[in-house]
Amino acid sequence: MAAGSGRAFKELISGIPNLVALVPRTNLPVQDQRWVKRLLRFSGRAGGPFKLYTILQHAEIVLLPVVWSLFSRKGKPALVICSQTLFGGVSGLLFHWLWNIPFIVQGHGEEFTVALKENSPFAWRLGLTRLVLQHASAVVCNAHNTRSVLQDQFGLRPGRLYVIHPTVQIDEQHGIDPADVALSKRDLAGDGRMILMVGRLSQERKGFDRAIEALPLIRARVPGVTLVIAGPGDPLPLHSIAQRNGVSKHVVFVGEVERRKLMLLYAACDVFLLPTRTMSNGDMEGFGIVFLEANLMGKPVVGGRSGGTRDAILDGQTGLLVDGKAPPQIADAVTRLLTDRAYADLLGRQGRERVLREFTTTTQQHRFAELVNQVLPVAE
Repeated sequence: MAAGSGRAFKELISGIPNLVALVPRTNLPVQDQRWVKRLLRFSGRAGGPFKLYTILQHAEIVLLPVVWSLFSRKGKPALVICSQTLFGGVSGLLFHWLWNIPFIVQGHGEEFTVALKENSPFAWRLGLTRLVLQHASAVVCNAHNTRSVLQDQFGLRPGRLYVIHPTVQIDEQHGIDPADVALSKRDLAGDGRMILMVGRLSQERKGFDRAIEALPLIRARVPGVTLVIAGPGDPLPLHSIAQRNGVSKHVVFVGEVERRKLMLLYAACDVFLLPTRTMSNGDMEGFGIVFLEANLMGKPVVGGRSGGTRDAILDGQTGLLVDGKAPPQIADAVTRLLTDRAYADLLGRQGRERVLREFTTTTQQHRFAELVNQVLPVAE
């Protein structure tokens, strides 16, 4: 279950002709030998105290494109496209300084708001981020919230900011057997209703904790509801929250699932929920591609009124926006959709139509290609 931002960037650039993609390694084979595991922990590969592995990864992201340009027979590129502002953007900055080659960076939102809040020893990130943004020929924003942050808090000119939303893999809706959907729902929720959440469990901004706290209020009005949570991470902290709220038997963790299984879960649920919120350190949801994936399967969605979620959900049209910090509001929205099936079906249908109309790969790739054609003549 790859991160949504990575999949979105891959889809965005895959339509560009004469493109060379340089992708750093993200995983190393782990042997069974105990000394290898200790080495990886020591180097930071598994979260150890020394961040050597992380530092080498970042160095590879910065330097690999430059080294490739120096030794490749293809020569230097006409344009550099960076998947992230920090480190990836620094590589683009090197191309600009060394050879006056323009570069485009993609911004997801949360990296900027977190950088604004960071204190020493990480305050250097903000200065480096500002430097990259000042020299980028264009910044692709995944949501209007990201655009507002860059304009209002980083002082970037509106003419250099382009909102291009992530794409949804439309073909994934095909081949879903209704019998498999029914079986999946019965296995997880029995004969009751099913609420689905998807995301990395370690990311507090997604609101797994608040959703669990809202579950007793939901079950009081709609008995038999089960909350199903899919995604990588340690579920024990959320298990504890469920126990404290007396709903541990009604929260099911399915872990990280492959894409077909995920689409089955979307199809099986009655409501998709992710009550995102802005954290004290500035962390917020950049967009929320999962809302659109649920909409693609005709499901109504409930999300937090924070960050880019306000682009992913049209309040009252494709889903409902709530205060992600308030369990009573979360419960009210979910209960409304579970008890008013006609309204829920309407939102799900309108959400699906919007995804098919505005978030296809072809549509977003066309917008990105137009931006590339605008930037390239500047270098000539």
